[in-house]
Amino acid sequence: MKWPKDFFKKQKWLSLAVGISFFLVELATLTDYGITWDSVNHYVRGQAYLHYFLTGSKTFENLPPRMDYYQPVDELWLPAAIKKQPRRSLYQIYDYQSLIDIRGGPSSSFEAGHPAFSDIMASGFNYLFFQKLGWINDIDAYHLYGIFLSAILVSVIFWWVRKNYCLLSAFVSVLSLTLYPLFFAESHFNVEKDIPQMVFFSLALLFFHQGITKKSWRWLIASSLMAGFSLATKLNFLFAVFIIFPWLMVYGGRFDKKIYLSLIFYWVLPLIIFIASWPYLWSDIFYRLKETASWYQSMGTNSVFDSRYLLWGKINTYAGQWILFITPLVTLLLGVAGFASAFKNKTTLLIVLWFLVPILRVSRANAGIYGGVRQIMEYIPALAILAGIGAYWLAKRIKTYQFIIKTIILLSFTPILLKIMAIHPNQNVYFNLLIGGLQGAKQRDFLDAGNTFGNVYRQGIAWVNENVPPGANLSFAYEMMSNIPSMWVRQDINFTNYHRSGFLRQGEYAIGLADKKALWNSHYGRYLETFLEPSFQIEVERIPILKVWENNEAHTRLEYLQEKKLADFDVSVEGDEIIIDLKRVVNLARLEAKLPERSCLPLEYGYFYLSLDGQLWTMLPEVLPTMWPIVVLKDQPANGKLIEPFAAETSRFIKIKLVPANTCLKQLYDVNIYEFSDLTK
Repeated sequence: MKWPKDFFKKQKWLSLAVGISFFLVELATLTDYGITWDSVNHYVRGQAYLHYFLTGSKTFENLPPRMDYYQPVDELWLPAAIKKQPRRSLYQIYDYQSLIDIRGGPSSSFEAGHPAFSDIMASGFNYLFFQKLGWINDIDAYHLYGIFLSAILVSVIFWWVRKNYCLLSAFVSVLSLTLYPLFFAESHFNVEKDIPQMVFFSLALLFFHQGITKKSWRWLIASSLMAGFSLATKLNFLFAVFIIFPWLMVYGGRFDKKIYLSLIFYWVLPLIIFIASWPYLWSDIFYRLKETASWYQSMGTNSVFDSRYLLWGKINTYAGQWILFITPLVTLLLGVAGFASAFKNKTTLLIVLWFLVPILRVSRANAGIYGGVRQIMEYIPALAILAGIGAYWLAKRIKTYQFIIKTIILLSFTPILLKIMAIHPNQNVYFNLLIGGLQGAKQRDFLDAGNTFGNVYRQGIAWVNENVPPGANLSFAYEMMSNIPSMWVRQDINFTNYHRSGFLRQGEYAIGLADKKALWNSHYGRYLETFLEPSFQIEVERIPILKVWENNEAHTRLEYLQEKKLADFDVSVEGDEIIIDLKRVVNLARLEAKLPERSCLPLEYGYFYLSLDGQLWTMLPEVLPTMWPIVVLKDQPANGKLIEPFAAETSRFIKIKLVPANTCLKQLYDVNIYEFSDLTK
């Protein structure tokens, strides 16, 4: 049995229906996703630039003051009370004058980094749907930009694959794209860089193919426009030359004058868009282009990449392994089939180059790639199309029972659909069965596994709002305050990182990503993870990805409730170092000491080191003077005293390295050291 030849003849309408359906699914689930921890930087400058473009004003003086209010995290629409008030976004903080004229300065590289086009566009969606119409809440109004672009990409891919292959390929390509866990999750919230760049990159290549194969200069202009949007979002599209030129050489053919002119001037429009949309460049374009290039070079280089991912010391397999382990198996298998059949078709060869080039550019030994493969997400649409081609190839090989074969291929996406529903909305931590899921990736200590890019905070703060008592104090475990927008926090909750009390156990709640390596980079993080049982945690496949702790005795593990003062230890001074020999290995709780405040130099820097043998030393992350280990104690040392908390680290020796060498801390006295003796019994 075959599908009827006239089945959905009007492919453009079907493509539109597919795109709209995806948009509605994304819109319905939008409030389940958080923000990236980069969002604050992008939305702030996006709003500053947008305001300047719309009004010509370099300041926000003509805007109403921003109101403090509570926006329930699960509500897409703006509260009725806020609709009646003048609305100002949370991120309308630093205006154009602050970013460019003051902080930017004529010779400053403050704004060097990613271009600003998609920051401005996301802010434009906020301007329309939050500030002007009052329909969508402040945060999700930015995110409309991402799901709108993603829906366009889905629609165009369906149309393009249907036009160049078949209906089965179109459906399989769309299923492979929309059910790709990383894409599905991050299309909701990663809307400043990676998703827009991926969409524009993809549209530019698809339109370029149309321009060449149909000999249409209009398609080439459309491609050039998309290339400009892509380049003005991130510079990834520069590498598209390694896709376009080789494919053009293979494709060959003769073209008319308009096509040749379009190809010659193809990069002019992207350059104009790139410069015109980024005011940072305007005052000194050549210097600031150089600064931007230097920034990209530094971000794209890592001379000490994890050796586990270096093949023969020369090939970085990190991105390749990530793609192998996060791609759903059905997409992986169909993609391999599509890849294998690619070299018989010039169109498919373009898709192969599109898939390979982003991966190859980060496969050199010193490639600076981190946090998974979101930085090269442009490979995903290419892989999805290859999967569609693979389905087409398989269906052609089996001549009989075509309807059954095609139905089986489509139904083979059911397991990944169910998985996406099961781990919703944390699909961006998905790993496939080749590595044993997220649990297997964690057991292998697979680099960056479990990284949510900040998405999970929205789920965590929802629990906090529903469960903590009125007037509760809340801090982050180690993160910045901007990771959770203030309107998401119930107004009676005192949310600031100045509540961190550590061993004083003053009852504050703490929220943080359950990334042990990140937690271990601060004393407070180590304290929470070591001393306290979490009050709440979000898990994927039994792996915690976010925790909420309550810092009180009731939630402290029993072995950390009792401290014992050490009776016997030696303190010696050697040059600019203080060495404390504890005479045995202990689990450290705290060091307290007194020091003079007169006739000596104040401390500039003090570094704490621990050692089991006095030979190999490990430096603790915080550097004196600091308040961050326990914020409520303020800066340490202070008022002639030093309190240095530990998180039950095992050590025999403590070393304090001092700058300057003759600082007051060098004369410390009345030293007391406390241990957790229950841990050594």
